[in-house]
Amino acid sequence: MNQPPESVGDVAGIQLIRSKRKSLAITIEHGQVIVRAPLRLARAEIQAFVLQKQRWILRKVKEQTAQLAEIPNRRYVDGEYFPLRGRSLCLRVHQRHSSTQRIGDELYTPEASVEHIAERVQAWYRKEAKRVLTDKAERLAAGLNLSISEVKIRKNKRRWGHCTSTGVLQFNWLILLASESVIDYLVAHEVCHLRHFNHGPQFWRLVEQCEPDYEDAQEWLKQNGHLLVL
Repeated sequence: MNQPPESVGDVAGIQLIRSKRKSLAITIEHGQVIVRAPLRLARAEIQAFVLQKQRWILRKVKEQTAQLAEIPNRRYVDGEYFPLRGRSLCLRVHQRHSSTQRIGDELYTPEASVEHIAERVQAWYRKEAKRVLTDKAERLAAGLNLSISEVKIRKNKRRWGHCTSTGVLQFNWLILLASESVIDYLVAHEVCHLRHFNHGPQFWRLVEQCEPDYEDAQEWLKQNGHLLVL
């Protein structure tokens, strides 16, 4: 069992977590520096390791802090715009609507607290993601003569998509906030894993066959994925 976090001695602003691991590791999470270390490793060794990585730590903290400052602050008020597949969707909070529904480029939802409006908008996006991503994945799989067991929609902080060995495709529904080309790349990436359950040359050739400009979408997602929040 992991021990509770502690500070790293004289190194301020860094959290130390000891566990039954064999090596030291440093991660930056939401601008917070976290050092993971073996249970009995001397504090002096940990401090020396942190000081050795100090330049890398400062650079990564600066990068992540800048990224965090870019993340949109959603207010869920009437007239606010939300991205949807490369376009903008205007939120309309209205008494006359008893459910959340899209009409053209507007998303109508009943008057309620900000928390409830947020829940309704997010629920609509999840449902729309299920529809859009399932349709895209099934069409592409059929064209490649591949079979999908199931398409699942989830919100995962660490990955945008996943393909299991049993043919289940999982997608992060927040990808619907990206452009169509980025969505298509993600779908192609996971569908191609149905044939090549790895990231070898054959896999990437198949991805390129499906999405010739996949590298642009891949790079965009790497650089801007943190902005896709709702």
